[in-house]
This record gives sequence, structure tokens and C-alpha cells, in this order.
Amino acid sequence: MGQRLKGCGVDCGWFPIECFRAAGLPMPDSVPHFAMDWHMHTREERYLNVLRELAVPINRPERADIAMFRFAPHEPLAHAMIVLEWPMCVHAAYPHGVQYVNASLGRWARMKPEFFTVLQ
Repeated sequence: MGQRLKGCGVDCGWFPIECFRAAGLPMPDSVPHFAMDWHMHTREERYLNVLRELAVPINRPERADIAMFRFAPHEPLAHAMIVLEWPMCVHAAYPHGVQYVNASLGRWARMKPEFFTVLQ
């Protein structure tokens, strides 16, 4: 996490932060930098630790909540999407950029997401 440059690109960590900031919610100006493959080398919930300062866990997602995914069962939460109407989401992913996805299909269907709502 840590990539954002207006007009060039954003990673999945900064994408929700910048969307919520644009909607008028207070968001941090900086967060710890994570390498792209950080989640493959640790079980530490680095992304979740940042998210806990901004959001709380929920059971059922509503519009504008966050869906977090683990790429493998033994890995930490490592990818965020903004829920539009579950399972439809929007997220940023390298090398595709920002895209709309149905999180109940393809690779996402094999992962059990955890949901969070942003504190206001």
C-alpha cells in the first residue's frame, strides 16, 4: 500500500481512502508503505491494522462498505474493494487499473471476504 498519483494510478489501499476523502470523510494523509507482495511474506495483519483506525467490522455489506480479501487462507487480509451492491464492487488492481467486478465470480468467489463500514 502506498501508491497514488493523480492522473496516473492508485493501488487498492489508497483507492478507498481517496474515494472516501472525495466524499467528504476525514481520511489519513499517510499510511505505512507496503510492498506489492508484502502479504506473501508475513502473517501480520498490516492492512487490517490500518483499516481498524478507519472502519469497524460488520456482517452484511451495504453500499460504500469495504470488502477485504485474503489471497490465500494462511495470508493476511491484503485486498480492498468498495461495495456498490454486494457482490458488485469497484477496486484498483495492477495492471488493470480501477475496475468493476462481481465478487461472487472468478477468483474472488473462492475467497471469503470480511466486511467493514467506514467510521464517520
